[in-house]
Amino acid sequence: MIRRLADQEIVTEQEWAEVEFVPNAAARTKNGPTYRFVVTREDLGAQQTLPDVKDECPQVPLPFPTMVMTAMDGTTRRYKVHALVTTLADPGDRIIWWLRERCGRSEEVHAVMKNDLAGGTLPSKRFGANTAWWALMILSLNHNVAMQRLVLRGTWIHRRMKTIRFHIIHTAGRLVYHARQFILQVEPHAHEEFCRMRTRILELAAEPAG
Repeated sequence: MIRRLADQEIVTEQEWAEVEFVPNAAARTKNGPTYRFVVTREDLGAQQTLPDVKDECPQVPLPFPTMVMTAMDGTTRRYKVHALVTTLADPGDRIIWWLRERCGRSEEVHAVMKNDLAGGTLPSKRFGANTAWWALMILSLNHNVAMQRLVLRGTWIHRRMKTIRFHIIHTAGRLVYHARQFILQVEPHAHEEFCRMRTRILELAAEPAG
């Protein structure tokens, strides 16, 4: 059954369906995982194909898979199609949205790992040392993402590490010792931001883990 792809707040022009397809690679073992095949399609009927000007200048193909389908009334439509394979038991539309939320910014995350957190510059020729370096980089990435989503929030969620370092970590201040207490003096706007962050961290500390 073909259904319109929609979320609680988003209604798209795409449609999705779960299809029956058993490739040879998945049909050879009896105890193998149960694969599900979910496909989406988007109507490209309003986008006309440009005619070839000359034989030396053929029509440039679209950078994604397409398929021409004929309806029962004889009309033909051209669709942009996409397929995914999964072993999850969730409804097909939930799997599609989960995949898009998970992979929508993968290239940006790779750039942060490589450039912002020095994941692209391994320190040694020894595998063990590089493994430890990479593990620390991933731990730093997770901590930074948690800080952005749970503490900073708002427009800071998608900011790069360079921006956070420039506006927050590198904030100028003066440490004063008075009445047997250490006092950090910063600009008024930074003081408000730091107090808000500290309050949010204390709130998270009181919440249950997980």
